[in-house]
Amino acid sequence: YRADMALAVNLFDAMTQGLIAFAWQPVRNADDPSRILYHECLLRTVDPGATSTEGSINPAGPAIEALERLGLARALDRHVVEQAIEELRGDAASEIAVNISAHSLTDDHWWIGALDTLALYPLVERRLYIEITESAPFPSISHAADFAAKLRRLGCQIVLDDFGTGHAAIRSILAL
Repeated sequence: YRADMALAVNLFDAMTQGLIAFAWQPVRNADDPSRILYHECLLRTVDPGATSTEGSINPAGPAIEALERLGLARALDRHVVEQAIEELRGDAASEIAVNISAHSLTDDHWWIGALDTLALYPLVERRLYIEITESAPFPSISHAADFAAKLRRLGCQIVLDDFGTGHAAIRSILAL
């Protein structure tokens, strides 16, 4: 618990200080690998105190896993979705995906601002892919299915990230 809390505090500090960044990973068409479908945003943290001139960029995976164990993933996921929306607003040609935890698939107060922004920018929502990770089980498949349907109605694409590697059961996938 203490180790997870330390990772969570460090990641939330990085968020408030603007020290998180996206690494862009192309997602390619299985039938034509030369064709890029969209880019997946992989979260990184920036250590400005590192000795290089650009600082040190580190994967945020361990901190994200800690947030899921602590039940705090939704705060990060909302922040990342909001950052992705801003990125899409600034680049009319890009199509990007963001990972969100299965724990985050519920329509509650955490998502009000992001959903309102999506509704205002229909050209953005059509280029936003929500990748549901399998690193945690769905707390409620019915809530997850309802929220995924709401995101689809707004125009977002729903994608399963690394299907078969984690907690997703076939019945959960079919419900989504």
